[in-house]
Amino acid sequence: MCSGNGQAVKEKLVDDCVHVLSNYRKHCATNSSSGQLILPESLKLLPLYTLATLKSRALRNNLTGQQARGLIDVRADERVMLLHLLNSFPVEHAVSAVYPKMYALHDLTEE
Repeated sequence: MCSGNGQAVKEKLVDDCVHVLSNYRKHCATNSSSGQLILPESLKLLPLYTLATLKSRALRNNLTGQQARGLIDVRADERVMLLHLLNSFPVEHAVSAVYPKMYALHDLTEE
C-alpha cells in the first residue's frame, strides 16, 4: 500500500486498478466489435478485489452520528493492524481476508 491518509490510499488503489486495465487495453487487448474489454482470467477479478479492498475493515473510515447507524466503527489501532496483516500476507491469504468465501446455507444438510 502507500502512506498517507485513508482517502489517498483508496484513490491510489482505484488509480492502480484503472492503470492496469487501461494498459492491458492499450498494449494487449484485441479490438472487439462491441467495444467491450475482454479480460484474461488473471485480470477478471481485479475490479472485484479492488472494490472488496476498498470496503474492507482495513480501509473503512470512522463514522459518526447518522453515518454510523448499523455499521461497526473500526478503531485506528485495529485498522493499522489489519493494514499490516494485508501487507505481510501472501497473496492467497490477502485475497481470502478481503474477499472471504461464501457458502450457500440453503444447500447445507440438517446434520
